[in-house]
Amino acid sequence: MPRFEFRCIVPRYAPCGLVTTDDKGERMDPRIAELLPVIHSFGLDLPTIPEVRQAFAKAAAEVPLPEGVSFSHAELAGMDALFVQADGTEASRRILYFHGGGYVFGGIDAQKGMACRQALATGLEVVQPEYRLAPEHPCPAAVEDAVAAYQALLDMERPVAAIAGDSSGGGLALLAAIAIRDAGLHPPPAIVLYSPWVDIGLTGPRYKARFHDVALPRSLLDMAQKAWLGGRAGNDPQASALYADLNALPPTMIHVGGAELLLDDSTRLAARLAEAEVEVSLTVRPGMIHIYPVYPNLAPEADDALAEVDAFLKHHG
Repeated sequence: MPRFEFRCIVPRYAPCGLVTTDDKGERMDPRIAELLPVIHSFGLDLPTIPEVRQAFAKAAAEVPLPEGVSFSHAELAGMDALFVQADGTEASRRILYFHGGGYVFGGIDAQKGMACRQALATGLEVVQPEYRLAPEHPCPAAVEDAVAAYQALLDMERPVAAIAGDSSGGGLALLAAIAIRDAGLHPPPAIVLYSPWVDIGLTGPRYKARFHDVALPRSLLDMAQKAWLGGRAGNDPQASALYADLNALPPTMIHVGGAELLLDDSTRLAARLAEAEVEVSLTVRPGMIHIYPVYPNLAPEADDALAEVDAFLKHHG
């Protein structure tokens, strides 16, 4: 029977303890305070999608990238795609990676950081396609692009070690894996999700309780929800992976922070995957924020998560 692993890691480096972030007593690791100016510069609380896009692109361009990686661009299934590889490696396998951004903002050049960190941690090539965004292209456009990118890599005989993504890109990775299964394509060996947004209906307990997330404003989710759904219901399984048929999916690893709004998405998804007898590993790191592994200077926990992904992919490769 497939294995379900749940881990809640006690912070190793928190000399001041955990600090309260709002009047409900929710807790955030104190080390995150140093990152708040950078996080706020992304403009995710701006009132319109065009404003968020502009602010995020400007701020993201100023974030330094890790050293020791090389980049190239190429067409993949009609899309521009970024190929990232750690220097000195000749990867025979790759991670097909989908950036976050609520399905409405972001892009492969603005969001190179996580691709770089995964390439360095795993030694694998990371391929990041420029999938279409809502509201111009609502559901299922991004899923169609994701499957097309995967099929193109198969056609090129470039083996995929995992499909992965963060936030909405995590939801997209899971939706793509479901569509790949339904199309009868050769499945990827593994799925890796970082703080995935899989309940587009926004029905989680934290959301209903108006949990304050320092990295992910509720206003952005409300705006992105409407744009991505394009008139669909919040529990439409084509748009919201939590409500889809999860049977016969590849082994899945989930990393999520304990101090984030989308924690319930990860815990409920892990439970549903276990019910579907999919091998699933869920790690919740208390005090950590949305997509915490993307921040190299945040805490050792960020690097630990990527090391665990590396071990997971080696095991399932």
